[in-house]
Amino acid sequence: MIIAKITDFGTILVVLRFLTKEQVGAASLVVAFGAVIEAFDGLGTSTALVQAPSLSRIQLDSLFWVIVGAACVVAGLTLLVAPYIASLYGIAGVGAYFLAIAVKQPLVGAAVIPLAMMNRELQYERIAIVNVGTTFAAALTRLGLAIVGAGAWAIVIAYTASGFFTLIGAALVSPFRPRLKISWSAVRPFRGCASR
Repeated sequence: MIIAKITDFGTILVVLRFLTKEQVGAASLVVAFGAVIEAFDGLGTSTALVQAPSLSRIQLDSLFWVIVGAACVVAGLTLLVAPYIASLYGIAGVGAYFLAIAVKQPLVGAAVIPLAMMNRELQYERIAIVNVGTTFAAALTRLGLAIVGAGAWAIVIAYTASGFFTLIGAALVSPFRPRLKISWSAVRPFRGCASR
């Protein structure tokens, strides 16, 4: 884990040599908003899943689709407010970066259940594999894009790619595969999770 963090930090320092101050500023603004938006991922269900005395398969399937659906709504709202944020800060082209932030939301949302189930089952090694793999892959994505001249997109796309890598990692190490079933009554015990 320490090597992954050092690699992540090292690639950031290298990437900064390829970007202008304006590009770093624009990308930082968007990633900061992305971090705030990401706080809504999972609607607080991850902790509730870990602490639940028992879980049924229909609850897991239903929660998966509710979380992904909510993430898609958050992604849509992100796209709706992007032009207003861009005009508020007066940074040309920054609105387009929010597309990457919107794309990340359903990716991370789809990883909530597999990661929560691994946490519930105390499979910390598997979670660490996902986290380290995601950190390395996102760092290398950011570095590669900066080297080829992607500018601020190097930071923004790497931020989004971390959601993709998290989902892929979770899918590879977790046996959970959602079925296309949803029961609102199965979700009912978890509906207050977002407010906790």
